Amino acid sequence: MDGYIILDEIHFRPNIFSVMRPLADEIAHSRDNNFRITHPARFIVLGSASPTLLKQTKQSLVGRISYWRLTNLLVTEIPNVDMRKYIMRGGFPSSYLATDAEESAAWLKSYINDLLDKNLSQWGNFSSEAMAQLWEIITYHNGLKTNDTKIIGSFQNHADEAKAYIQLLKRLYLIDTVGLYSSDPYKLIDMTPKIFIADSGIVLASMGIQTFEALTSPANATIYDIIWRSIVLVHLRAWFPDLLEHNIFFYRDKKQNEIDLILYKNQKLFAIECKTSPNAYLSSVTYAAMKKLQIPKEHAFIVAPFPSSDGKANAITLPELRDSLKFILCPLEDEE
Repeated sequence: MDGYIILDEIHFRPNIFSVMRPLADEIAHSRDNNFRITHPARFIVLGSASPTLLKQTKQSLVGRISYWRLTNLLVTEIPNVDMRKYIMRGGFPSSYLATDAEESAAWLKSYINDLLDKNLSQWGNFSSEAMAQLWEIITYHNGLKTNDTKIIGSFQNHADEAKAYIQLLKRLYLIDTVGLYSSDPYKLIDMTPKIFIADSGIVLASMGIQTFEALTSPANATIYDIIWRSIVLVHLRAWFPDLLEHNIFFYRDKKQNEIDLILYKNQKLFAIECKTSPNAYLSSVTYAAMKKLQIPKEHAFIVAPFPSSDGKANAITLPELRDSLKFILCPLEDEE
């Protein structure tokens, strides 16, 4: 019972949890009959995050199990990261490490097709055709609220079914949602959050955008902005795993004052503007929103994918954002 037992693809053997439970609690004696309490068995369990499987582990291994979400590769995990490649290919290792853009796009398309056609069927009773339709709609309206008529309304009389599919994709970490921030503590959870596909490579491969030059063209400016916002969101989730789901928001009021992302931690707000230009600056609508929410300037960040060539830009990059946030947040954590 020394060391760890690693079990991969655990979703194919859900009944094994009944075996793991007594091993995790076992008390045995040594061969010389001198009784002692042995170290219980330790398992590292890997596999797809099936909602049914997670429910089963919580029931059979309560008090014996902890969960860790494994993200795709992050910018801070790749030595000498090529940001253009990362934005275009996303964080799946097989995509990022592909020999060329065509191989990367082919892997991504195959992955999402297999997921929609085969793998998702084990986690819910739904039509694969309907799921593929919803996925296409989400792809082309990435970054919009989930109650937008272009998403839910496209299913006409099947809005409830579409919402159920979205919740399934969310539980499987294929998409993320960000709610509207409200200063009213009873309204922190917005019922119509913005929806983001969690990997930039999947979005771009699905849309047929194959080069960084095409992505950064004026025609795709909005797509680029949303893609970058989703990348920043993925990193915030990974860097601060202790944050609850509803600790990251967006903000927009009736006067159109807005902030891309708001991080709420230790009863303090942090404004994060996601700009694709390193020479960006906080706009008047962002300043107005910060003033309304009483967010100090030292808690505001402009994050861009690339550093400025002249060194005079206001924006910082993702690694700098992590270091800056941790520099600010660590003293607050120490006070707890």
